[in-house]
Order: sequence, then C-alpha cells, then structure tokens
Amino acid sequence: MQEEGKIRHIAFSYHDDAEHLDQILAEHPEVEAVQIVVNYYDWDEPFIQAKKCCEVIAKHGAKVIAMEPVKGGMLAEVPESVREKMKQMDENASAASYAIRFAASLDEVFVVLSGIIRAYNSLMLQPNPYFGAELNYYKSFRSAYDRAFETADYTEQTKKIGNAFDVNEAMKETIDFETKNSFQGYME
Repeated sequence: MQEEGKIRHIAFSYHDDAEHLDQILAEHPEVEAVQIVVNYYDWDEPFIQAKKCCEVIAKHGAKVIAMEPVKGGMLAEVPESVREKMKQMDENASAASYAIRFAASLDEVFVVLSGIIRAYNSLMLQPNPYFGAELNYYKSFRSAYDRAFETADYTEQTKKIGNAFDVNEAMKETIDFETKNSFQGYME
C-alpha cells in the first residue's frame, strides 16, 4: 500500500514489553516509527520499559513518537524539594517543561505528544467507554498511584486553567464513571 501511495508512513502505538517489540520490528522492518510512553518517571520502570523500548526502536532504525511525557499531568506537580532544584537550574521553567524536555532530548525521539487537553484524558477514558469492557484496565490493574487521584486536591490546577472547569469535579466524575463501568468490584 505504501508503494501505491495509499500510505505515506507506517507507525503504530505500542503498550507492551521490549522483547515483544523487538520481535515485531524484526518481522516488520517497514515500520518507521513507534509511539510509546516516554517520561523520566517511567524510564526504568519494569512494566513500561520506556528505556528498553527506545533502545529496541533505535536498533531497528525506527523513530520514537513519545506519548505521556508528563505522565497524565503527574509530573507537572512535583515535590517542593524537586521544584527547588528545578528552579535553581531555570527559575522560569515549569515542572511540566522539564518532563517534556526530557522526552524531547532523547536522540531516538522524533516527536513528543503533549498529552493532556482536559483532566479526563489523564485517566485514559476510551472514546466509548462501554466498548470492550475487557480492555478497561483502570480498575483491574489500579495501583496506589492510581488511587492517589481519588484523594488529591486539584484546586490549583483549576486556577491554572482560569477556572474554565472544576478539575476536582471532573476527576471525581471520571473516577466514578470508571469505577461504575469496570470490573473493580470483582477484583476487590
């Protein structure tokens, strides 16, 4: 299809380990880019394997499309001790900008997708959340990190967006929806 001009570039989004990615890219050398999670928090995380996946993609001569550079907004708010170190390096830079710059600084990275448009996106709502309930992993694989969304105070984020909407209310609505429409009740 590429030869026919119907497809200009071949790329895909990937959410698994580096070993399987290596196998896929070995079998499909026509792939030009792979979209993966890339942020400094998940860089060496054993489940996400961002660093290893970047290395595999580079090994096969493809480029990385970095998604989640700010980890759904989590890296936009860092502990005060971290914020102080960041301010020492550049007093005008935000924590989110450091996260985006980390991803953008990697040689393998072709483009960095910013991620969040609205708070709902940080919880990975599907366009039609009733579709494929078996794919709704929010409740089935929730960790302590995910549960932190339930108790966090997003008042500052609401102010930062000029009170366009109440982020606390949006997060509560999203969590309630995900809880109601996933299998967590069976897991706990």
